[in-house]
Amino acid sequence: MEQHEITAAGPLLDEQGNLREPGFAKKLLPVYNRNQIRVSPLRIKEWDYYLVMNGQFGLALTIADNGYMGLDSISLLDFWEKFQITKSPMRL
Repeated sequence: MEQHEITAAGPLLDEQGNLREPGFAKKLLPVYNRNQIRVSPLRIKEWDYYLVMNGQFGLALTIADNGYMGLDSISLLDFWEKFQITKSPMRL
């Protein structure tokens, strides 16, 4: 299954608050505007996820705001030893 690559900058959401162009971008091209979301602020889920890896190790970082709680998560992965450890403190 081939995925769609977003190659031009533009709004992330349309006038109804729906995703305008599903897909992935190699650069920060979709323009996010929280005011375009058409739900209660308690239902808005926002997060940043970063993965840095090579053939042996990986480092995954997540920073999330789920409206009613926040989460910071860090995962260290060792693909050769098939080992991972994750710490995910939550806050109100």
